Amino acid sequence: ELGYGYGSKEFRGEVKLRGLRPSGVVDMGGGVFEELAGLEYEGEVRGSYGQGGLWYEGEVKVRGQEGQEVVGIAVGGLELAVKGKGDEKGLRGVKAEGVYKGLEVGYEGDLWYEGVGVAGNLRLGHKGEEISGKVEGGRGKYKGVMGGTVGGVTAEGVVVGYEEVEDRYDVTVGGEIGGGKVEGSGSILKGGKGYEAGLWVEGLSVGWVKDVLGWGGVKVGELGIEGGEVSGEFGVRGDYKEVAWVVGGLRGKVRGRFGEVEVRGSGVGDGRGYEVKGVGIGYRGKEVGIEGKGGYGEGELGFEGELRYGGLGYEVGFLYRGEEVRVWGGYGLEGKVRRVSGGGYEGEVKAEGVPVEVGGGVVYGDIEGKVRYGGGEVWVEAGRLGLRY
Repeated sequence: ELGYGYGSKEFRGEVKLRGLRPSGVVDMGGGVFEELAGLEYEGEVRGSYGQGGLWYEGEVKVRGQEGQEVVGIAVGGLELAVKGKGDEKGLRGVKAEGVYKGLEVGYEGDLWYEGVGVAGNLRLGHKGEEISGKVEGGRGKYKGVMGGTVGGVTAEGVVVGYEEVEDRYDVTVGGEIGGGKVEGSGSILKGGKGYEAGLWVEGLSVGWVKDVLGWGGVKVGELGIEGGEVSGEFGVRGDYKEVAWVVGGLRGKVRGRFGEVEVRGSGVGDGRGYEVKGVGIGYRGKEVGIEGKGGYGEGELGFEGELRYGGLGYEVGFLYRGEEVRVWGGYGLEGKVRRVSGGGYEGEVKAEGVPVEVGGGVVYGDIEGKVRYGGGEVWVEAGRLGLRY
């Protein structure tokens, strides 16, 4: 509907939108306006235009289709309900709520068309958890200060930055998460060419770090880990098909069905395998040194290399898959244990001439029998047992 007021000398009208994509009607000349015009709109807009300039208000639903981007951000699956009023410069008092890739999204504030400027409060929610805070910026450069709960962990004063730079989009993050500290930066190359990121953490939740690596393409199963805190540096680089990662200066404590252990070391890997050096695992005042290579995936972890304990070295290998762990190695080591109901593992093991440091000396043991592990204790029921000096 359109009308003209002779007294006010302005046009007034009301427009109803039903699945409209402006890019199919008007040439926006490229750039961000062309990207916005490619989205789908539905709702009602009322406004006027005359001596006082342009004015409008309304309620509109916006939808993004797969493959669409706005200022470098993929908007496929975006559904947003927007309510507000504005003029030719932008929107005032905007209230937007919707969903994006499983996230609940909310924004209240102002929006300027030139440079896509924003100043307001942003909220992101997922499965009952929520982070929120202030966000501001424009012309491809934005900054937010957020707080809330992420992955069961409380985040406070986390500063997030986003900037478009020539052929890439840069992201920075820093703040306190779950009593730990985090600082990091990363880049996303335009055209879906790849990404890279680095993260420094101090006293951060093991689960949260694992989730972050998962977002970067490094998929690791639960592996019996129930909690813990780690510190160190993490790096990841990929092209959405292949991924490479590096961990340096790692130290911390990890808790799980195996009890609590202290860990330290470094390693490198890709989406399928890894290599570790200088790794130490401390358990009840004793430390096992580890160097070797292996592979991993969802619910699976394998290793072949050397274990050092008490000044002695042992060539070993193991494969954790689902509910079963298989081990092999030097001295005829062979074994297989399975997870049992109620927690813990039980199975069979055998080895011959295994050297063990005892009281400053070395004894050699032969063993074949059943083994049971649970509650941090190992029990062996030997069918054959021999010791010699």
